[in-house]
This record gives sequence, C-alpha cells and structure tokens, in this order.
Amino acid sequence: MIPNPTDEIRAIKHKLAAACDNDIHRIAEDARRRQRASGRQSVVVPQPTGENTTNKGLQPSGK
Repeated sequence: MIPNPTDEIRAIKHKLAAACDNDIHRIAEDARRRQRASGRQSVVVPQPTGENTTNKGLQPSGK
C-alpha cells in the first residue's frame, strides 16, 4: 500500500513543532533559519500597508 503523503507531512509538521515547544514564534524563526541555510532563492513578501487593495471598487452589499 502507498503511504498517504498527507500523513507524512503532518508527522513532519508535528515533529518540527515539538522541537520548538509548539511556540509559533520559535517555529517561524526555525523555518526562516532553515530557509536561509538551504541557500535557495526565496521570495520576500512585503508587509501589508493596512489598505485592502484586493477589493477596490467593490461596494458593500448592505445598502
């Protein structure tokens, strides 16, 4: 039988989270550290400005 890839991914996710005591900030920092160490090029998404640009021009439906 072929193993379920979702189960494998979840097992890895739980192992990585446990190594960081399930602290989301430590998990994110560990992911950034591993990403930097990989030497692969990555895309940096700019921080949101607070302005919702995806729905410009749409009107609220409550009127």
